[in-house]
Amino acid sequence: MPLNIPTTPSISGVTPTQALITAGADGNPSSTYYCFQLTYTIGLAAQTNYLNSDGSFSSVPVWLNVTSLLATALVPNVLYSVRLSAATDAIGTTATGYGAPATFTTAASQPLYHPYSGVYATMVTANWQANFNSDETQYSVVYSTDPSYIFNVTTSPWITDTSYVIPNLLPNTVYYSKVQARNSVLAVTPFTSLGSVTTPMGPSVVQGIRSTNLLANRGFIIQWAANTEPNISVYRVYRSSSPTDNSSFYMIGTTPNNVTSFIDNVPYTFGITWYYKVTALDTGNNESSLDLTNPVQDMTFSQFVEQPFPTQVEVNDLVNNEIPSGSINGVMTFITAITDATHLVVSSTSGFAVGLVLNTTADVSFMIVTVTDATHLVVSSTVGLSVSDSIIQGNTVFVTANPFKGSTLNIYLNGAKLMRGVDFTLNIPQQFTLVAPPLVTDYLRVDYLKY
Repeated sequence: MPLNIPTTPSISGVTPTQALITAGADGNPSSTYYCFQLTYTIGLAAQTNYLNSDGSFSSVPVWLNVTSLLATALVPNVLYSVRLSAATDAIGTTATGYGAPATFTTAASQPLYHPYSGVYATMVTANWQANFNSDETQYSVVYSTDPSYIFNVTTSPWITDTSYVIPNLLPNTVYYSKVQARNSVLAVTPFTSLGSVTTPMGPSVVQGIRSTNLLANRGFIIQWAANTEPNISVYRVYRSSSPTDNSSFYMIGTTPNNVTSFIDNVPYTFGITWYYKVTALDTGNNESSLDLTNPVQDMTFSQFVEQPFPTQVEVNDLVNNEIPSGSINGVMTFITAITDATHLVVSSTSGFAVGLVLNTTADVSFMIVTVTDATHLVVSSTVGLSVSDSIIQGNTVFVTANPFKGSTLNIYLNGAKLMRGVDFTLNIPQQFTLVAPPLVTDYLRVDYLKY
């Protein structure tokens, strides 16, 4: 007697990664073998898979003498369609057609904590990890100055990004935030705490300030590294004849936020050394600390010793705030398998060392605990890592756009000036090598006199 086509299955116990699928009453005998077929779409790719006895996926039909099966390898927040076919044995003999489908959407998984970034006086970026949610998953951030989230509570719109810039904050204030996710049928997850963050009093102290005597051109050119805050409105330049008396520094000019140099046409004052400071002012009228800013004086005597006196420096020969060529990302190593919570298989472990902290192109950090062999690593955690992610190995060799006069090259990493012979070596005429590779989040700038 031929088997009946299975009826619509029932779905229960749906979680982000699991669902219990049970065959409907179809009048078939208990010896019947069923094939559980799931169709779904990830991104733009339609996929069809079949369930193994352990609930994992198979790319070919699998026939099982069960009427209920727990799917265990589902993707959060994905719409699945399930239908069953019946056969008389484990190889699918006299299989029926597939019956009517049942559909369900997996729950979104609860987002994972990730540290804040972009912490400024009036804005902060809250971050979290998707925890394998699909790209269509939505998130909402709740933030407050009250850790109990009773007073002064603000809720963001629902977004699909895994970060949110919290705007309009008060300087020098503690804020708390939490995030939740929801799937396409608007079922929400519990909140994940993102902890607290304290906004600074104002913009960070301006870094990389230097002063160069223009000599025959009369005056000084003061240069500095741009602040990382996105809400800087202007820079203020201060001058004094005393490096220690902060009250004696007075403002001599301002520049727009996209200009990081200022020419001070100070008249010749024989015997007086001028010191300079620069501060940043944000759109909320908060100024970076003048007191904590290191004063600088002209160091031309050591920069131009190879030139006969008197020296004339052409302003057009000054290269300021240049980004040298050379990938900060460096060489890529691919993750080929994630064995468990601490074991990785990679394309190559060449150049890796115990204790080294690495980043992926998805900006997930981890530390190397053991280099097992040419392709296997033990790491601090594989949370947030994915197969085919790229691991960034640091690059140390960089090239300037023009040949430079060797003693004039200044290198700034995140605004801090590096020391020749300690932090880098020169390969004249256009190349330098850093002792340690920059991180992905670092910014590297140079200035120099070109030939």
